[in-house]
Amino acid sequence: MCNQIIYVKQGADVNVEVNKHINAGCPTVQKPEIRSFGCTVKNCKVKELQRISCTQCKKDFCSSHKYPTSHDCPKVVLQPKQHTPGKVELPTEPSFWDLVSERMSNVMKSFSESDNPRARQTALLNMKQRATGSNNIPQERRYYLEVLFPMDSKIQPKMMFFDMNSVLGLILDQIADAGRIKNENNKTDAKKLQLISVKSGEPFVLKQQLKNCAGLSSGDTILLEYVKT
Repeated sequence: MCNQIIYVKQGADVNVEVNKHINAGCPTVQKPEIRSFGCTVKNCKVKELQRISCTQCKKDFCSSHKYPTSHDCPKVVLQPKQHTPGKVELPTEPSFWDLVSERMSNVMKSFSESDNPRARQTALLNMKQRATGSNNIPQERRYYLEVLFPMDSKIQPKMMFFDMNSVLGLILDQIADAGRIKNENNKTDAKKLQLISVKSGEPFVLKQQLKNCAGLSSGDTILLEYVKT
């Protein structure tokens, strides 16, 4: 009736709080202060509604710099191999799959920290404010995802939204275009791009619609990666 937003504390009954407001004559509602967390990377001004801490150095970062490889984490140090006396063993570079495994473990940790519905809702709200996509997609059909790009592309993750009625093959093309990733899925002998579930590690069926993907919800993280088969 007064076109105001009523802020309700967690656990409170929405109907009771709205009735209190109406019975009080619809007074002006003061918007509660929302705490935000800044990124510790120099010159990064992004703030998150939910704290995102590095599992190694424990500092706070934005979603783009939360991975140790994205903020040059001082705690990630290559350890020398065990060596025999008189023989010097130099530290080896981590393999491609070591880096993927590290990134996956960090993403999975963020899932475990966002098990409760309130945290998930806050993370989704933050994603909706920052996600990019086509303005032609109606609000009710927008499906929000955090996109991880191929490891060797060195492209930071992006928050994007897509039409829930689109098939994953089309969404894969849109993600590849957004990250300027070489996409030769139409060529028989070229290496193929695939969308992979971060939760299960399994590839998605590219012919199915986004809204019908089992185990995938709006606000989740999805990985675009090259596969051999």
